[in-house]
Amino acid sequence: VLSLPPGESEIVMTFEFAPSLEDFPHSGAPEKLPEWQYRRFMEGQQDGKLRLISGYRSLLRCGPLLLARSKLIGDTEANIFDSTSMFGEKWHCTLEAVDDPDTLVTFRAHFTAPDGSARSEKVCDFASAGNVASDDARLFSMFF
Repeated sequence: VLSLPPGESEIVMTFEFAPSLEDFPHSGAPEKLPEWQYRRFMEGQQDGKLRLISGYRSLLRCGPLLLARSKLIGDTEANIFDSTSMFGEKWHCTLEAVDDPDTLVTFRAHFTAPDGSARSEKVCDFASAGNVASDDARLFSMFF
């Protein structure tokens, strides 16, 4: 229970959340999806083709937040869907806060691979990544 001192009307809390890359346990192969999930992903696909990222991927979290790449924060479809998977590797990630009035939380994610190579990209909270009415099935992705 949090209580305010007499005469105060606000409590300021600060949380330290370290970013973490976690391996997602499913491959995304359509033939391995349960039937209900396959139907769900097929809804709205005019040409009847399922568009999933195939292969094993990782998720990026910051505390309770699931982070994602999105066209809404300026990312490209090629970067979102064609980048090298981080699954099973010991990538290191640091996050740098970025002001973006259109998202709840936005970061510049700095990734370092086990071989020392590095890359940096903009990410935001999962809710903001696709928070628009859109027919774009490739608007965002939570997979890295």
